[in-house]
Amino acid sequence: MRATCAEWMTCLFVSLLCCSPPLQAAGEEPANFVSWRSGLSSSAQPNTAFLQQARSLGYDIVINLAPPEYDEAVANEGAILAAQGVVYV
Repeated sequence: MRATCAEWMTCLFVSLLCCSPPLQAAGEEPANFVSWRSGLSSSAQPNTAFLQQARSLGYDIVINLAPPEYDEAVANEGAILAAQGVVYV
């Protein structure tokens, strides 16, 4: 399935992982969360609870910019999102 430009820009969640984030309580926004405009936000690594509600929060796409060996990565992040119908890049 190939996403259109409009789909990419509708609800894009960019996971920016430049440094280890502080601990995040279940369901809270991740550290460094910024809503750039409607449908576009970025943050540090979200926790499992936040990822599990990605679709209900309005996200259609998650782009993970972290290297695969990142220590704070959520196990099965792609599977958690795919189960909700969220595209994981």
